[in-house]
Amino acid sequence: MEFLDDSLNAVAATVNINNESNKKLLLGILDNCRNVLLIIMNHKLVSNYFDKNVLLDVSSNTYNDFYDIYKSLLKVEQVMSFICFEFQYIINVHDIMNSIRDTKDILDGNLKRELIDLEKEDYSKDYRAYREIDNFGENYVAVSLYNEKCNNTNELMNYCGLSYGGIELPIISRIINQNKEGKTLLLKFNKEVSGYSNKQLIDLRKFNINNFGGLIGSGGIANASVDLFDDNVLTGKTLQLAINSLYDYNIEVENICIVRYPSINRVEQMFLERSAAIDYNLFFDYIYGLCFSSPYSWKDNDWKNSVGKIDYVDSLGVFDLNRKKIVECLVKNHDFNENSEVGEYKRKLVL
Repeated sequence: MEFLDDSLNAVAATVNINNESNKKLLLGILDNCRNVLLIIMNHKLVSNYFDKNVLLDVSSNTYNDFYDIYKSLLKVEQVMSFICFEFQYIINVHDIMNSIRDTKDILDGNLKRELIDLEKEDYSKDYRAYREIDNFGENYVAVSLYNEKCNNTNELMNYCGLSYGGIELPIISRIINQNKEGKTLLLKFNKEVSGYSNKQLIDLRKFNINNFGGLIGSGGIANASVDLFDDNVLTGKTLQLAINSLYDYNIEVENICIVRYPSINRVEQMFLERSAAIDYNLFFDYIYGLCFSSPYSWKDNDWKNSVGKIDYVDSLGVFDLNRKKIVECLVKNHDFNENSEVGEYKRKLVL
């Protein structure tokens, strides 16, 4: 909140906001607004629908709280894309300040509502801050490539992002395809279907979303088609679960956009029991994007894991390298807390 207040004062006091250096600084401010809004969006998905499978149309005012965040995200990311990719773009100071104010109001309102519930002790599954803050440039490049390669001439396009990591991508696609109408959807699985441990236990050949509580909301698009978006593809199982779930509700998946491809260091995981190693023949034909390497740790083939029975982590108990970097940053700045969301990382290799 203090950062957003300081940002408003700084922007108001800046004489030439269109100076190249000032534009770079402004991108930093907007990127923080984007991060806040994405975290709040993810929080509302998880806290409101923790034990449900849900498909929401966030571009409809049917869900007012989501719609307000969606509109603010759309404005922030649109300006960021203009500054980054439109030559000699002229910034409107009033629009920038309104976006910062909107972010502050959304953050303030959500925090006040959350802090009323004093009985809640663990917010880690709600906010997942270290998971939701992806690189805007990487996301934009991947979605742009998907848009170029698909070359879809339909005037009506429905974009569906997968929670957690894909909630920003359909919004970016909506910015790139401003001339297309359609719904902007978010699909979130319940706790029985989400999470790597639970996914490993699911047999895709027998999977039916209705055996896991069904898919509520359905976005009002039965008998229609969607394009799916996600940040990473590790085994392809999340994608297949999403395709199967939508199919059970008469929704066809036309194309898929993934930002990061599965690196060779995770090939071992792709062939674990009940995983779903993705068919590489689908790359660049049905699955687009795939511009960057997934940030996962190396899977040790012959290592007898000393940290438990989790068979998708490395010998140090590390799975997500982004998480590791954040922990190291917290430790370096004397802010690490073992009771925090990332506290469980404090593991040592015992020889």
